[in-house]
Amino acid sequence: MLSSVGNRRLEDFVGKPRQVIIAFFLFSISRVTSGPAALTGDRSSATLSVEVRTEGSKPIPAAEVEITPTAAAGPAGAAAPIRKSSGKDGQVLFEDLHSGRYRLQASAKGYVRRSLSSVLLPAGARQSLTVELIPGFNLAGTVTDPSGKAIEKAEACVIPEKPRQSFEERPQPVSVAETSKDLLAGGRACSTSGPGGKTAFPLLPRGRYRLTVQATNFAPLVRTLELNGPLPPQQWRLQAGGGIEGRLLDREDHGVAQARV
Repeated sequence: MLSSVGNRRLEDFVGKPRQVIIAFFLFSISRVTSGPAALTGDRSSATLSVEVRTEGSKPIPAAEVEITPTAAAGPAGAAAPIRKSSGKDGQVLFEDLHSGRYRLQASAKGYVRRSLSSVLLPAGARQSLTVELIPGFNLAGTVTDPSGKAIEKAEACVIPEKPRQSFEERPQPVSVAETSKDLLAGGRACSTSGPGGKTAFPLLPRGRYRLTVQATNFAPLVRTLELNGPLPPQQWRLQAGGGIEGRLLDREDHGVAQARV
């Protein structure tokens, strides 16, 4: 009886370590193969959680979030973008990321695309980021001459008269988003006419815009647009005109290079 009990106790002590070793081995395999960063043996991978929502804090499902590592993130040649769609709660989770900087874009049907040019993920960090999207509207038109003939390669540009608060990146922790660049943020959006003189802009937010359409050998067309909802296709007719040549000088009569008039 004593030997039997002793044998069972000895088996218990011998068997349990084997189970622990096997379980630890399987756990190690699952961790190594769980993501891109883990494949290279990087134990300092980062996690980024992105919430896509409206200005009213409502989640936006089926939004596409894309992150692209810059040269400082991951090994050489690993610059392929990673895309995921948000769930019903507007959440997207990126795991096992190399530490470094990433470019982030968020888009959804009916909303203006949002872009962050520098998202910093420290080694081993678990970061959260909220991206708010605003509704957008289509703006398209056809560029023609006075006779109605289509003009190709005409440049149409819109500039917001009053930049919206929504276009400015709201404060984020320095370790998450350092800078941002949204469509029209501090600048303009342009489109070039193609076959049939047709041109179209990406979705634009509600507001007042200054539109400029110009083409070689035609006088520029300038007008103001109120974009408060979807607009029907526009007709932009350019009048024939000649160019004005001259030289731009500073106060000391020195030529100014690369100036825009």
